[in-house]
Amino acid sequence: MNTKLASGHEVEDMSEEWLARMEQEQTLYNKGMVRLRPGGWLYPTLFTKYADAIYNYKFTDGDVLVMGMPRSGTAWMLELVWTMLHNPDLNQRGNLPIFIRAPHIDFDMMLDSKTIRSTENPQQFTEMFRQMCPGKKVEDGVFLQMSEALPAPRVMKTHLPSTLLPPSLLQTTKVVYIARDPKDVVVSLFYHFCNVRFHNYTGTRDNFVKHFINNDCCPTLFFLLDESSK
Repeated sequence: MNTKLASGHEVEDMSEEWLARMEQEQTLYNKGMVRLRPGGWLYPTLFTKYADAIYNYKFTDGDVLVMGMPRSGTAWMLELVWTMLHNPDLNQRGNLPIFIRAPHIDFDMMLDSKTIRSTENPQQFTEMFRQMCPGKKVEDGVFLQMSEALPAPRVMKTHLPSTLLPPSLLQTTKVVYIARDPKDVVVSLFYHFCNVRFHNYTGTRDNFVKHFINNDCCPTLFFLLDESSK
């Protein structure tokens, strides 16, 4: 694949040899994986389908975007920010899950995992998508389009680096960035990869740390698949 994204990044296909080696320790993706240059970011190939839409996403001055590495506390912060804006008195009951109230805008690429049936997206996502986005197509991005349909003030989340987001982001919206000691991140990420069926990681901790250092760990699924992830 010789693709250049709107962000200016070149897309480099990961080799069959690399994929086979990595799949000895974990479950990957139906369409393979790519690395973006410069930066070396590693993503499922499906990311390239949504990359330009994310780069050109229309943020507003009322939006709040929570950013950070996986396992850095972004989910906790997302809930805090949403509650401050939408339920400050803590008097609402029966709220929708946080991934509906405050979508992960780049999460659609993760739905290509081999642990998810390739013929359909998880039912809990698509049912809510049809309610929030009538007439829209699932294949154009469930979470991306749900985020566009949110009532103001919108709260969203991403694990992407700023270079893959709109250049005007900091001028058009509020960003909450979460930073955590990388040593803590890699330990949390290792146990997450081991314990969540989405990843099925069976390698050693030492190997995982090497993958982390070499930027061979893809942004991770956290809680969205609940029962099907166990």
